[in-house]
Amino acid sequence: MILTRKMLLICILYSFIVPPISASVFDFDEEGFLVETLWRKVEMFPKEKKPKVALVLGGARGFSHVGVFRVLQEEQIPINFVVGTSVGSIVGAFYCAGIPLEKLENLAKNVHWNDISNFNYPSLISILLNEKLLSNEKLEKFVSKHIGEINFNQLQTSLFCIATDLNTGERVLFREGNVSFAVRASATIPGIFKPVAYR
Repeated sequence: MILTRKMLLICILYSFIVPPISASVFDFDEEGFLVETLWRKVEMFPKEKKPKVALVLGGARGFSHVGVFRVLQEEQIPINFVVGTSVGSIVGAFYCAGIPLEKLENLAKNVHWNDISNFNYPSLISILLNEKLLSNEKLEKFVSKHIGEINFNQLQTSLFCIATDLNTGERVLFREGNVSFAVRASATIPGIFKPVAYR
């Protein structure tokens, strides 16, 4: 009993006097270990059994999604397809067409309303006084200028652009045909821009 107390006292003193050589077992990163282990298992799946990763983009701050692309790229997480609506379809189209993230970030920082629409003070007054909607035809040209006149089947990563049919209120899913046109249709804000005829 006395020997056990002496050993315990020595161990306690030793732990205070001698600095730890390596990290304590209590510093074990359980979450990191699980993620790393599970990810290795996923990587070893046959191609047809690997889970698919989809990125869904949209909203007024859609260009902030460029940061999500960067993190996924840095972590080497493959993106199998992108679903975009509004600004998310613009960002998604650029990414899926293979535009480098650096260029995409630069575009996001430097794009202005007059690059993608006829939005300006006189046109805003025109909306209020004449109820004349704006045009976002420039957006289609802007996208084509950067990715080319390509169709969905020519993209490096699968893209789906979501819009709404104003007559029926139903969702419209663009996944074939001209990408720039689909992006324009998806990014047309009702009540601000003229609707785009798609049929």
